Amino acid sequence: MAIDLVAGSVAERVPGEEKLANSSLHVGADGEIHALYRKIHLFDVEVDGTVYRESDHERAGDRPVVARLGDGTIAGMSICYDLRFPELYRELTLAGARILLVPAAFTVATTRDHWEVLLRARAIENQCFVIAANQIGEHAPGLRSGGRSMIVDPWGVVLAQAADVPGVITADLDLAGQEALRRRLPVLAARRPDAYVPPEGT
Repeated sequence: MAIDLVAGSVAERVPGEEKLANSSLHVGADGEIHALYRKIHLFDVEVDGTVYRESDHERAGDRPVVARLGDGTIAGMSICYDLRFPELYRELTLAGARILLVPAAFTVATTRDHWEVLLRARAIENQCFVIAANQIGEHAPGLRSGGRSMIVDPWGVVLAQAADVPGVITADLDLAGQEALRRRLPVLAARRPDAYVPPEGT
């Protein structure tokens, strides 16, 4: 059985750069790296009194990346905080992505209140499957992630969700059903990029 492995995110040392990149890699069934994505949106925030400054030791990536899986399906790559930026996922979808990948280390607070809402929104608005693996527990001193890894279908239905303990989840992805949904509800075809300009009165 052929396996597509998405590893990440990992700290990558980039030749000629002082700072690390927060990277995700797609490794094909042949064992070769087929796609490399470097996180675009850095987590410089304060949550529950804890300050996070990824930009102190990481440099931001500068381009979206899609990966072609072994069966030809295109997957859009992203990492964690990227989830809050819907424009990235629309670009991935317009580039042909039918699956959106989100490896993450969402904080406990943002996992509880935002994680599922954001994943389902990205799935619904792009009519894509979303596969999101979130760390759980303490992964660095004083830093805890909330788990609840999830697989969401293009209608926004949660197909699988991890419990609040380490574990593995799986789901079958109905790609034919996705195609039928996009025909019945042609949201992507109804876009009006020509009208997406600064609003009058600004």
